[in-house]
Amino acid sequence: MGDPMGRPNLEDTLHPRLAKLFHPVGRLDADTTGLLLFSIDGQLTQRLLHPSGNVQREYLATVELGDEGEGGKDKFDEAKLRETLKQGVETADGTYPAELLGVSEAIKKEIVEKEEEDGEEGGEKTKGLLVLRVGVSEGKHRMVRRLLANAGYPVVGLHRVRYGRVELGDLAEGEIVEIDDASDVGQWARRMMEGKHKL
Repeated sequence: MGDPMGRPNLEDTLHPRLAKLFHPVGRLDADTTGLLLFSIDGQLTQRLLHPSGNVQREYLATVELGDEGEGGKDKFDEAKLRETLKQGVETADGTYPAELLGVSEAIKKEIVEKEEEDGEEGGEKTKGLLVLRVGVSEGKHRMVRRLLANAGYPVVGLHRVRYGRVELGDLAEGEIVEIDDASDVGQWARRMMEGKHKL
């Protein structure tokens, strides 16, 4: 059954057999897309979720830059943002670090917004969008969105592409792949359970 607001949830999308056997390792916000992990082992799930496990989640965050003409795109300082995230960004829940893993220059694009002033249609503003690869090791509610917004880069789209050693790759939306115990990822998960993991 879906949630009271009519949004689909995991019980609606998973095959009933899988829903009985597996539980999700964390979650994604309703407006975030990407990789979801499922497990049948509670100990593994706890190690993957707990901050002491230091398991990095990687996201592609589409962020909004300043207005064109106000130095929006030209003012983006990758080194400064990298250092700001490394030092930690203050949120209502505390100060948390993140890692800027890269900037996807090829995915830069622009959007046009209309402004209304005093009930009349105003001029057009051209906003720059940039895609940042960001890694965090805690799964606090809306963590990446809050960190980037507080650092001056509001997020307009978020997509998780990696959780520890598990990568989304070209997996299609809704597609499920079982991780083989003998694979590199399977061995990494086993080391996680034994407390001997290396990222």
